[in-house]
Amino acid sequence: MLGKSIVKRKSFKHEAITERILENIRNGNLLPGDKLPSLRQLSKDLHCNYLTVYRSFEELESMGLVEKRTGSGTYIRETAINISNGNQKRVFERLKHTDKIGILMIPGMGGPYIHGLMEALHRIAEEKGVTLNLRTVSEFSTKNIAKIQSLRSQDCCSVIIPWWPREQNLSEIHKLVNSSIIPVVLPQSIHGLEKYSPGMPVTSRSKEKSHTVLACEYFQALGYGNIALIGTDEETENGPFQKMMIEYTRFVNTHRLPSYIGLVNDLSSIKYDEVISHWQSMAGDLAVICYFDEMAIRLMTAIHKKGLAIPEDIAVLGYNNISDSEFTDPPLSTLQCPYDAIAESMILHALSMCGDESKEKEYPFYNKLIIRDSCGGRLRKGDQVEEIAAKLTESNLK
Repeated sequence: MLGKSIVKRKSFKHEAITERILENIRNGNLLPGDKLPSLRQLSKDLHCNYLTVYRSFEELESMGLVEKRTGSGTYIRETAINISNGNQKRVFERLKHTDKIGILMIPGMGGPYIHGLMEALHRIAEEKGVTLNLRTVSEFSTKNIAKIQSLRSQDCCSVIIPWWPREQNLSEIHKLVNSSIIPVVLPQSIHGLEKYSPGMPVTSRSKEKSHTVLACEYFQALGYGNIALIGTDEETENGPFQKMMIEYTRFVNTHRLPSYIGLVNDLSSIKYDEVISHWQSMAGDLAVICYFDEMAIRLMTAIHKKGLAIPEDIAVLGYNNISDSEFTDPPLSTLQCPYDAIAESMILHALSMCGDESKEKEYPFYNKLIIRDSCGGRLRKGDQVEEIAAKLTESNLK
């Protein structure tokens, strides 16, 4: 019976079997406690190899949706109930609030950003009386379900994904969130899962400005007629740099400034050289906003290779304030990422999704300008540059 309900064709791969079993769970045809046909029976019903079905069962087990009982067979687990239609809310309501939150992260990835954010998460959690339970993963997908189950068994009421790589498949995030028995807090809002992200206070919820707008306003205050933006050449939808491009484009169009957007491969020096070749005709009146500090440092190298001076010919502003920023030639001006505010918003959102809204927000969400030499502030405005930066920051807090 199950075999016929899974597929109608005679040959298919194990992924197709897995997806059809998931479909039966979603539709309520398979319920927690139901026993699946044996591997041999299902492979016979589906006219496929025994090992093909075995691989599918292994995948479902790694997702935490089935369990093998020695001498008895393979059964649908209780956790599968929350991927069936209409049951997710009910499952969440049954969970008891705790002061324990899980963290899923990929070790060794994310660079200075994830390092700074993880430090802030631990610091804010300690201040809020929250215990964080860390689990490392190799990717973000339904393969993480078993680890989320482990976190729940240790009384974690929710789990935070603080960051994911730019190439992350968002459909896998959808599957993960919809298969998890506890709420999953996401680092950014994606379509269909908006309630799982604390969001950025740049939209209608707040008048606070993004770091992109702040950078544009700063260079405009310094008198630059050409403000450019440089970032990664990627196809990820709704990513951080896509948002930067939207904010940048809106700013330059509103202020009737020309638009210059450079897209590069992070590690291709040729791409940086090509961008500077296209922009060098604006030398003397060009300021560049960079996606992150490492990119700004690579851009500065390309500028030097062209025989141009920083900031006399081209001003550069980074983002993140990494330790290497102080040691570049000249020292890199940058914007300090508000790690504490981001970490606090994630933790408070994780708690609120479990029904606890007792803890209040304490850290303001604003980006601080770190004025060094690469941005041309002192070159153009002298001692007034600190006052300009202060006013922009104060207006961001009102």
